[in-house]
Amino acid sequence: MNAARWRVIHWIMDLAIICEALLLANLAKWVLPFGLAPAPGTNFITPLILAMFLISWSILGRVTGLYYSRQPSTLMLDLQRAVATLVLTLVVVASLLLFFKYTFFSRLLLLYFFAISLILLAAARLVLWKT
Repeated sequence: MNAARWRVIHWIMDLAIICEALLLANLAKWVLPFGLAPAPGTNFITPLILAMFLISWSILGRVTGLYYSRQPSTLMLDLQRAVATLVLTLVVVASLLLFFKYTFFSRLLLLYFFAISLILLAAARLVLWKT
């Protein structure tokens, strides 16, 4: 498989992981007994929130060299770039939420998202590098 096709598959896989991590974080917000219980019917993950995460991830993946680096990559370097992209994505999305006064979004959900996506991204990279 050529390098360009591999980068696209890798990027699509990461976007799917980000979506899944957001859904699992939303579920964790409802199920785990930390923080205040959300009001019944509250949906934290709207199309706008999802778009903010996916667009930020895509742009910052380019900035960190996650998909487009000219350097040869190793598993550790790939993990470092993924973690850097994840942290920057959280900073950008949290900043956008504050800037646009999106007050009903849960900060605890961001923490759940970080933990879940970190585990899923690391596991996916381990599987990819083993194959």
